[in-house]
Amino acid sequence: MSLPQYDRLLLLSCAALHEGAYAKAAQDARLAISLDPSFDAHVSLGSALSALGDCVGAVRALLHAMELAVQRNAHEDYNFSAVTAKVFVLLSRAECAREPRPSWWNEPTLRKYSAAAVGRTPDHMYAWVMRAFVLMRHGITQVEWNGRSVLEEAEDLREARRCWQQAAKLATDSGLKEDCMKRAVECLREAKRLEEC
Repeated sequence: MSLPQYDRLLLLSCAALHEGAYAKAAQDARLAISLDPSFDAHVSLGSALSALGDCVGAVRALLHAMELAVQRNAHEDYNFSAVTAKVFVLLSRAECAREPRPSWWNEPTLRKYSAAAVGRTPDHMYAWVMRAFVLMRHGITQVEWNGRSVLEEAEDLREARRCWQQAAKLATDSGLKEDCMKRAVECLREAKRLEEC
């Protein structure tokens, strides 16, 4: 018995992603979306576009996937959290600076989503990176941050340090691993400085 066309295309897209054939993965994902604009097909497209260096296209596909998950009340699971972390990291890049921010791009929701991401997807480096950046309040444009005491900021920086250490453990690229460890050291240094004030 043959698979329905949508399922076959989604499997082909996932296989192409795994093999590094990103243009083929994107093509098959687009065909799958034309049959059923599902969460999985949009995630596959977003992953392929990200690998191809199309940051804006990847963000748009992944945000659409998130919207679909929210509509179907499937936004409290592993896949949603993994996609949220990926979108956050992509939106933090310079090439996506002009992309509109999603409705959840505010301090309370970023804190909530980043905590959920590390809780639900502890094996994803992007989840730890997202959490660290949110705790540091660093490099996140178009967010109005609430005032926090010096001790609260120091506490957040100590937690951010742990997040960078975890991201370093999960990083497969040596340059990325080193960058995460440097950021962990910087967080600890800044936390100590604040505690001494």
